[in-house]
Amino acid sequence: MRSIKVHTTNSTNLFLRGYYRNHKACDNVYVLAEKQTAGKGQMGTVWYAEEGKNLTFSVLIKEIDILLEEQFKLSALVALSVIEVLEAIEIPKLQIKWPNDILADKHKISGILIENVAVGAKINASIIGIGLNVNQLLFANLPKVTSLGAITGKQYDLEVLAEKLANTIETNVYKKQKQPLGTVLDAYYQKLLGYKKVATYKLPSGESLVGIITKVTPSGFLNLALETQEKQFAIKEIKQLY
Repeated sequence: MRSIKVHTTNSTNLFLRGYYRNHKACDNVYVLAEKQTAGKGQMGTVWYAEEGKNLTFSVLIKEIDILLEEQFKLSALVALSVIEVLEAIEIPKLQIKWPNDILADKHKISGILIENVAVGAKINASIIGIGLNVNQLLFANLPKVTSLGAITGKQYDLEVLAEKLANTIETNVYKKQKQPLGTVLDAYYQKLLGYKKVATYKLPSGESLVGIITKVTPSGFLNLALETQEKQFAIKEIKQLY
């Protein structure tokens, strides 16, 4: 896959969005930035990364064939692809925190932001933004954040990691996009923090709930079995405590 390297950009997702708008006939590509000035997380949150020490990049994948009503299949495949790459370099105790944060020993190591382009009832293309903490060792006031280097004591080549991640995501999306949604979700559940286990959750109001994750819906809602009912939650409607 072709790569584009930039020193500074506001957001690699925004960069690729503009690139795709102006190059509709382009092949799959990923853009790697040394510095993001406005990196984005889920629902407009900010992704902070120390310049030159972490991966901040986005992948454009075209010719996807996934139904919009099953869009979480893509999210699950991307998260599982990141775990596949990290397991290959022996990062231990990897889990997914719904919807697609990657944890190592219950410390956040990676965040994923997916922006899809739909044609009719299907996803046709996707811009997949990934932040991965790599060589940064200190995270001020972020006790539940870690990096590859902090875990292993090693330094990693950012460009090699980005290429491996981009190619693994591309391969898995094309190879597995036609698998039944249930098959993809079964693999996702094996890595999902709190799946079929009692855990505590917090609402934006500050109220705490105790529940059990029973499933994630095809569109990505979290289904929790609470004391008296089952209820679905969208991203940012509930926070999992761990």
